[in-house]
Amino acid sequence: MSDQSVVDQKAPEEQEDKQSSDGESTADDMPPLEDIKYDDQTDESLKKKNIVIPEDKPQPKPAEDGWLDVLDNGELKKFVLTAGAVGQPRPERGCIVAIKLIAKLFDTQEVLESESHDLIDVIVGESDLFQGLDLIIPLMDQKEVARVVVSSRFAYGKTGVPDVVPPNATLDCELHVVSVRWMDEDFVLPIVDRIRIGNRKKERGNFWFARQEYSTCIQCYKSGLKLLDATEDELESVDGNEMKEHLDQQMKGLQKDGEDEAKVKELVDIRCTTYNNLAMAQMKIEDFNGALKSVEAVLVSQANNVKALFRRGKILAEKGELEQAIESLKTGLRLDPDNKAIAQELNKYGNKRKKELVTERDLYKRMLQLDKSSTDPSKGIQSNSSDNKWRKWSLIGGAVTASLAVVSALTYKFIQ
Repeated sequence: MSDQSVVDQKAPEEQEDKQSSDGESTADDMPPLEDIKYDDQTDESLKKKNIVIPEDKPQPKPAEDGWLDVLDNGELKKFVLTAGAVGQPRPERGCIVAIKLIAKLFDTQEVLESESHDLIDVIVGESDLFQGLDLIIPLMDQKEVARVVVSSRFAYGKTGVPDVVPPNATLDCELHVVSVRWMDEDFVLPIVDRIRIGNRKKERGNFWFARQEYSTCIQCYKSGLKLLDATEDELESVDGNEMKEHLDQQMKGLQKDGEDEAKVKELVDIRCTTYNNLAMAQMKIEDFNGALKSVEAVLVSQANNVKALFRRGKILAEKGELEQAIESLKTGLRLDPDNKAIAQELNKYGNKRKKELVTERDLYKRMLQLDKSSTDPSKGIQSNSSDNKWRKWSLIGGAVTASLAVVSALTYKFIQ
C-alpha cells in the first residue's frame, strides 16, 4: 500500500507551461472568488457547497445495531471493531494522527491500493486524505479500530479519481488510530519530518488543483508551508530581529542550529515550489494580492526563480501595474532567453503599455493646445487680463482633471 495516492494529475507549474506553450494565458477565464461566510449561511446552503461545520454538541451515540450515524443522514457512519483507550483525550483539529487505513469500494469490496496506507501521518482538518476522515477521526479514541462508510459526497464526489475511484462511489474503510500528537506551542517536528509531511501536502495540493477544487488546494499548500517555514526557535538564532521576516534568514537560522545543509536546501526547494503553486491557485480565484505575496516569498529565497518572476509579471499586470510587470518579465527573460511564454507575455503587456502612453500623450497635447489658444492674440483674448487668466487656468485645470479621470479609470479596471 502506498503512502501517497497515485492519480493522473499535473502540478500547477506543469499546467501553466502547457497552456503558455499554446499561447494562452493561465490567468484568463478564472472563476470569481467566492467569499464563504459560515455564520451567514443556512445549513442547506452549506450542504450544497459540500461544507460541514462541526458544532459544539454532545458526542453522538451509536444506534442499537452499533452503527454511529454521524450526520443523521446515512452519509457518514462508523462502527467500532476494536475499542480504544476510552476516557483518553480524542484527536482534535491540528493534531498529528498516525493511522492505518484500508479503503474499499462499498459496492464491490475491491481494495483501493492507492487509497490505503500501512501507516501514514495526517493532520486533522487539513484535507490530507478525504473530508470524511477529517470528520470521523475526532470521534475515535486512541488505538480504536473502526469500520467507516463514507458517501461520495465526503470522499471524491461526482468526479472520483481517474482509474482509481469511480464517480459517485461510496467508500468502505477500516480505520485504525495508532497514535496522536498534539502540536502545542512547544512542539517542534524534526526537519526530516517537516520535509516529508510538507512535501506530501504539496503533492496533495496538486491533486486538488488538478480537480479544480482551488479552496481545498490552497488549504493544503498553506498547511504544508506552516511546516516548511522556520519555527520561532529557529528564528531566534538569526541575528537581528528586523531580518526575521525574510525567508532566506530563516534558512540561515536552520544552518546555525546544525541542520544538515543538504536537508536545508531540500526544504527551501520544496517550500519555493509550494509557494509558486500556491500563487497559481490564488490567481485562479483572482486573489492577486495573496498571489503576489506568495511569489515574493519565493524571490526572497531564490531571486532568480524564473517561474516566480513570470507569475509576478502576470499578477502585476492583472493589478494594473504594467511597468513593474514588464520589468519582472524582462528579468525572467534575461535569465531564460529561450522562454517563449515569457516573451509572449512581455510583448502583450508592452503593446498594452504603449497604447496607454499614447492616450496619456494625447491628453497632455490637448491640454497644451488649450493653453496656447488662451494666450493667442488673434483670438481676441488679452493675455494680461485677470479675467482671461482665470479662464486659462480653468481650462487647464479641466484638462488635467479629465486626464486624471482617464488614468483612474484605467487603474480601476485592473485592480478591482
